[in-house]
Parts: sequence; C-alpha cells; structure tokens
Amino acid sequence: MGRSGKKRSFGTKKNGHTSGERASYRKFEELRRDNDSFRKYYKAQKLVEEDEFPEFMEAMRTVLPTNFRITG
Repeated sequence: MGRSGKKRSFGTKKNGHTSGERASYRKFEELRRDNDSFRKYYKAQKLVEEDEFPEFMEAMRTVLPTNFRITG
C-alpha cells in the first residue's frame, strides 16, 4: 500500500532533470484527430444514421474552446 519505489531527493524532478527543462510538446492543433478504435466504437453505438456518420465524425473533430468555471 502507499507509494513504493525510490524516493526522490528534494529538487529532483520525476524525469531526473533539475535544470527545470521541459520535454518538447506538440501544439494542440498538431495532434492527430483520427482514431480507428474511436470510429468503430461510435459506429457500433448507432447514434446516427449511416449516411450521417461522416458528418458526425467531422463534428467530433471540431476544436472546442477550453474554458471552465469553478464556483465555490
């Protein structure tokens, strides 16, 4: 139970770097927006008619704004 494994010394990051460097990331727009498993799953759900499915998948690829509100 609990955490196991090596303990990190103070100031050491999980990736072993202490210089504060980050790994290079791809921009959100550059991510691939097509997945065969995703397509098969939603096709099997039969949420939309077969002739509307390409339009449905295109709508699923639409980039949505990222925002949220936290209320206390």
